Amino acid sequence: MFCTAQRKNSLKTIKLSLLKFNFILIITMQLFTTSVGAQLENIDFRCNQLAQGSNPSSLELLFFDVAFVNGSVHLTWNTFSELNIDFFTIERSIDGVNWDFVEQLTGAGLSHTVNNYLGVDIDPYNALSYYRLKQTSSDGLTTLLKACAINTDNWLSDQTTIFPNPTKNTLRIKGSLIGRNDWSVFDRYGRNVLNQVSVIEIHKDLIVLDLSYLKSGDYYFMSKNITEHIIKL
Repeated sequence: MFCTAQRKNSLKTIKLSLLKFNFILIITMQLFTTSVGAQLENIDFRCNQLAQGSNPSSLELLFFDVAFVNGSVHLTWNTFSELNIDFFTIERSIDGVNWDFVEQLTGAGLSHTVNNYLGVDIDPYNALSYYRLKQTSSDGLTTLLKACAINTDNWLSDQTTIFPNPTKNTLRIKGSLIGRNDWSVFDRYGRNVLNQVSVIEIHKDLIVLDLSYLKSGDYYFMSKNITEHIIKL
C-alpha cells in the first residue's frame, strides 16, 4: 500500500512538472513569436513601389527597390529633398532579426533636388533574405527608412552554360550563383562520381572541373533544379 501511494505521488509530481514545463515553453514561444513579428512587421514583401508614408522630416524618400541583377542584389532609391543627411547604410538579414552591414553611401547633405542612389550586395544569400535602408544625419541620429524582402533561392540562372562540351579534361560551368549551391556529377546509371572529379576553380558564378579521371561516356551535372548533360571524350 505504501509503495502504491508513493508511486502515485511520484506520478503526480511528474505530471505537475510537465505541466509547468509546458506552460513555460508556451510563454517562451509566444514571447519569441511576438519579438520576431515585431521585427518583421515593418518589412515590405512587395518592393518596387513608391516609398510613401516612411519619410522622416529630414528626408523625402521617393522610391526604394531591391532587385536581383546578374548574381548580385541591387538596391536603388531616390530622394527629393535632404536636410543634413550625412550617409545611408544598407544592411541585410537572413531572419529579419539579426542584421549585417552591406554598404555605406554618402548622402547629399542639404539638397532640394532629386538624388539617385545605388547600392550593391555582390555576394548575397541564396535564400529568402531581407534588406533595410537607414539614414544618418550630421548630428548622428540614425533613422530606418525602408525594409524589403527578396527571395534569391530560385534565381539560379536559366542560362547556365557548360563548355567545352564534349570535353576531354576541363569543364567550365557558368551561371548565376552556381557556385553557391550544392551540386554533384553523376554517370548514366545515376551513380555519384564526384570523388573522381577534381575542382580546379569555384566562384559564385563559375565552376571549373577536371574530368580527366572519368571514363569516356555520358555524365550529368546536377545543381538544384538544373541538370546538364556532359559528354566525356
